[in-house]
Amino acid sequence: MKTNAFFQLFVVVACMMCVGCTGKRKAQSDIALVKETPPAVQSLEVTDDTLVVEEPDTETSTDTPPQPVAMVLEPVVRDIPSGLPLSADSLSMRTEYDYYPVATSKVKVIITSRANREYDSGEGYSLVYYNEALKQWEPQPTSPIINDVLWVFTPDNPTHRQTIHFYTDKNRPGRYRIYKSFSRNTRTAYAEFELVSKAQHRKLLDKISQYGKEHPKDRVIENLNTSFFRDNDTLYMSWMVNSEALQKEFRQKVLNYAAIVVNDGKEDVATYFTQPMCTDTFGIKMYTEKAVYPLNTESVAVRIVNRSGRSISMGSPYRVLRKEGEKWLSLPRATVWTLEERILPSNKIYPFSASLYTSLRMLTPGIYRVVKKMDIGDNYHDWYFAAEFRIGHKVEERDASDKEPSSKPLQEVAEEKDLDIAYDEVEEMPEFPGGMSALMDFIRKNLNYDKSLVPETVVIPRVIVQFVIDEEGNIIHPVVLRGVNPALDEEALRVVKLMPKWKPGRQSGKPEKVRYAIPVTFERAAKVS
Repeated sequence: MKTNAFFQLFVVVACMMCVGCTGKRKAQSDIALVKETPPAVQSLEVTDDTLVVEEPDTETSTDTPPQPVAMVLEPVVRDIPSGLPLSADSLSMRTEYDYYPVATSKVKVIITSRANREYDSGEGYSLVYYNEALKQWEPQPTSPIINDVLWVFTPDNPTHRQTIHFYTDKNRPGRYRIYKSFSRNTRTAYAEFELVSKAQHRKLLDKISQYGKEHPKDRVIENLNTSFFRDNDTLYMSWMVNSEALQKEFRQKVLNYAAIVVNDGKEDVATYFTQPMCTDTFGIKMYTEKAVYPLNTESVAVRIVNRSGRSISMGSPYRVLRKEGEKWLSLPRATVWTLEERILPSNKIYPFSASLYTSLRMLTPGIYRVVKKMDIGDNYHDWYFAAEFRIGHKVEERDASDKEPSSKPLQEVAEEKDLDIAYDEVEEMPEFPGGMSALMDFIRKNLNYDKSLVPETVVIPRVIVQFVIDEEGNIIHPVVLRGVNPALDEEALRVVKLMPKWKPGRQSGKPEKVRYAIPVTFERAAKVS
């Protein structure tokens, strides 16, 4: 019995030795599979599209480690997948942005199931470009490696995101689509986007302009000051209020472009107005028509009464402040720029409308001020006048006696109702018959002057004429604000006086006098070579 046991043990040991020898010979002749990465492999740069294969050892020595060989896989062109298209109500695909600079290297696609059922999909995709000349979609190179990942879209987990890279040496501007298959390749969906070159920057600016024309009262348009491109693909924008909510709304309504910078990337910070303010001094008073306005007020009517015996001058900008404790917080200010500085003679009233831009911010009950910078006569000190009012629920009319300035000039002055009042801005501005282009044509056709009178020293030979459009649309009180020379100034006034009736401006539905200024440009005589 012991002999048989010893014999069985001997056979087992002999077999194990044979297997060990065979394994050693096989390791020398086949591709080596190593558990620890050799130093050469550790120093090799490995990317998503790179496979590392260890080369067989052809040497007789077993001391030399196997050498890696890098194999770079070529991008794969995939056709548009077959399958029934999914409706957007069932499953939607979209890219993070609708427009990208042409130099973009990757885009993010967002897939969302909207149906009360499950869809599944892998990482596979197709990228196609629309050839406008051939009127067809052309498949583009895609990632050669697709991980074996299965996404399941359920009502509890309806959204997945995937980053798509471009594998072309140089992208072409135009329309692209990303296609994916779902439900075991039986259904398909796609997301469309566009790459934009510098030559197409005007297209993006035109989209903003067109939306502004169609929706002039939309808050994203009221919030917009300027938009422009520089030497790169970045669209720079200046906004009165820069918030995440307004940025999201602008992208949804107007333009969803990947390279937008608002206010040079600076976030809104609270700023406080620290200059001294006055409401009534030297016979000058600034006030609002009402003492209290409701929460939904969009603008307040402000008047400046000048009974100082001197002229005062001011620009068009103003600020809106809200009282916080003992400080005055400056709200994003509404500024309407005009061509000239406003001169308000003594015994005159200057009315204007100060917008609160309620749509851009939440007004809260409290004390507010409209502040305007003025110059008084030859006094070069900066004077800041304020019209104070409250935002609340109870609306009050101001007492008429409160409108009188604290001091009057020595000479007798007319009552306020007899003073000449004209708005610079109203809710509905006056309009020349046929619009601005018709106005420019009218001026050009009616100008009659000797071109030799146009001086060579003036960069732009242009006369600025200001006039008032009364409640019936008539042109009254035309004056030259900035002239070239007496002859051309007189010709500009003559043409303005020839203009037909305008459509009058309106404030709160009522026709009002509105002050207006236009440029009259003169051409020089052609130079004889």
